[in-house]
Amino acid sequence: MERQRRVAGSARFAELARMLDVDVDARDEHQRWDVYRQALARPGLEPQLLATTANEPDGAIAVGVVFEMLERLDPDAAAPWIEAVPASHRDKVLTRAGDLAILRACVPPDAAASSDAVDSWSDWLQRRLVDDTASLGVLALLEVHGRTRRVRGRARSRLAAKR
Repeated sequence: MERQRRVAGSARFAELARMLDVDVDARDEHQRWDVYRQALARPGLEPQLLATTANEPDGAIAVGVVFEMLERLDPDAAAPWIEAVPASHRDKVLTRAGDLAILRACVPPDAAASSDAVDSWSDWLQRRLVDDTASLGVLALLEVHGRTRRVRGRARSRLAAKR
């Protein structure tokens, strides 16, 4: 299966690189990542990017591409991207998709949460929310229940600035 993924991935990757008019050594993961970043920046390449990601031999690179796409996509369009990641890496992507759903729900000024919810949030989600939320209630919870000193301090600063 892994060999099939490598062979299919190299053909798909070569096509994506050709579409971007770049010449790279596909064996070098840094060069491959640069091509993916360029593709992410080009509207209209999503179908080719998805097909290439689904055949990417390096699971960590596939996860990185999918993380970027999940930030941009409507949650209803996320399933094919999540499936594009190898099963061995899928839990990370599912966790991020869940975090993004919570993030989107907790950004508006009228958003609410509970201390139990904050305790269950990932460090990544707490760091994002402390900067992105417009909800004083969510900030107050992060000030008290944030997992790290950085999150609690940032929440305190943001609350002070709003008072």
